[in-house]
Amino acid sequence: DLKSGKKSGGRASRYCSVMGCSNHNGQQNYRFFNYPAESRNSQQRKLWIQAVRRKNADGTPWVPSKTSVVCSEHFITKCPVKHYHDHPDYVPSILPPE
Repeated sequence: DLKSGKKSGGRASRYCSVMGCSNHNGQQNYRFFNYPAESRNSQQRKLWIQAVRRKNADGTPWVPSKTSVVCSEHFITKCPVKHYHDHPDYVPSILPPE
């Protein structure tokens, strides 16, 4: 349940990693997408990390964990595209201003 921060099945809620976004996987209106795997698409992964513009508290570059996600609200079509580098949803692009 949302009060405990867990979905049914005991999994903890995962929040969108985009700064200022509070969407989480306990909400039915959104889909959540893992960062591209370093081993399969390191270039796309780097672009996603650059796009979300997160930094650690000490100012060092933030690195997503295996459970870090980006919600559908940050993609024009509400879904990322894996293989078409020219497609606008190859990278999350609906982001808060810097």
